[in-house]
Formats: sequence, structure tokens, C-alpha cells
Amino acid sequence: WVHRVGLGVAGGEPRYVVGKDPATNTVTLGQVQDLESTGCTASEASWHCEPSTGWVPCTAQIRAHGDALPAQVRGLDGNRLEIRFDTPHRAVATGQAVVCYDGDLVRCGGWIDGVVRAG
Repeated sequence: WVHRVGLGVAGGEPRYVVGKDPATNTVTLGQVQDLESTGCTASEASWHCEPSTGWVPCTAQIRAHGDALPAQVRGLDGNRLEIRFDTPHRAVATGQAVVCYDGDLVRCGGWIDGVVRAG
């Protein structure tokens, strides 16, 4: 998260970077609630069980020391997966790892390449 300080943007309230597009050299600013995500997609998926194209309950962990979040996961074409959080979650960003668990067992994981914003 990047606070508006140092961005050269006035606005009277905190602003956060909620999107970046290097191709157009564009940074999208939003409010704190714009940081919430309802899900994500991940590439370079590694499955430690039989992949499913249907939604399967799991807990999803973003970052090594992040909380395990109740979610659902399914496999997508092209060695990808999609995760849907049961409730919106902050701090999901492209480039982070995501690991999905079935209890204590690793179900699958990958590198976040897309974030579904809550609003």
C-alpha cells in the first residue's frame, strides 16, 4: 500500500495505490476500502492432489505469515487457478504467492497474476 504522501496528489484524505499499468504509465489511486479483494487468479499452479475445475472449499494463505482465509479454489486452463474468498480480504497483490490448504494438507498454490476487487 502506498499512502498519497510522496505522490504529489492532494485530496484531503488518504489515497492508496490500487492499480498500476506500466504499459500506459498509469497509477490508479483509491480509498482504503478499494484495497479489499474478493478473489484472485494465479499462474504456474502446482497441485498436490487431483485438480478440480469445480469449486472446492479450502483455506487460502497469502504471504508466508498471513492468516489462512476461508475460500474456494478451482483449476483453470493453462496451469492456472482461481480463488474466491468467503469474505473480502485486504493486501492481495499480483506477484505474491498463494497456497490453498485442505486442513493441514497443501492442495495447490501459485503466483497471483490477477486480483478481483470488491466493489
